Formats: sequence, C-alpha cells, structure tokens
Amino acid sequence: MNDKTERIELMREAKLEKQYNKVFNFDNGIMTMRQKLKSLPIVSKSLTLTNHTTKKIHLEYKKTKIKKDYTIWFNDDTGISVSKLIYDDVEAPARINDRTFD
Repeated sequence: MNDKTERIELMREAKLEKQYNKVFNFDNGIMTMRQKLKSLPIVSKSLTLTNHTTKKIHLEYKKTKIKKDYTIWFNDDTGISVSKLIYDDVEAPARINDRTFD
C-alpha cells in the first residue's frame, strides 16, 4: 500500500475505535457500544432506506434525500441504531428494507 491509503486506513480505524468506545445509556445501564454489542448475541443487521417529504405542493409531495438507518438486532428482538462504520464492521447477516417512494 502506498502512504496515502495507509493513512486513510489508520484514520478509519481510529474513528471506528472512537465510536466503539462512546458511552451510551441503554435500557440495561450505561455502557460503551462495544460492551453492548458483546452483551447479547447478534442475530442480524438491517439497513432501512426512507425518504421524507418537505412540503405538500398541489397534493404532491416533494421528495428529499434518502435517509439510511443502520440497525443491529439481538436475539431478544431488540435493536440499536449504529453508525455506518460499526454496521460495516459487525459480522452478521444483513437485510435491506426499502421504504422509499417514487
């Protein structure tokens, strides 16, 4: 690898580590994202695509940018929203829910 790609990879790993170590207040207590992901077996991960409307103009909706929501699902049917970096790093079966409209 050249120097530029090595630096990009190091920056990505640093961002990922920072997101794993971020502290959250979950239902079962205050813990880091890493601790939460290790607390229960991960069943799957999902990507939900949605778009929202800004205005209703003459009975037609004006579309906005597509929103992506990354979720990790556990074996007790609970899920947590995570960043794209953590979503990509977690190894689990993935599914895509497309809720966009034309």
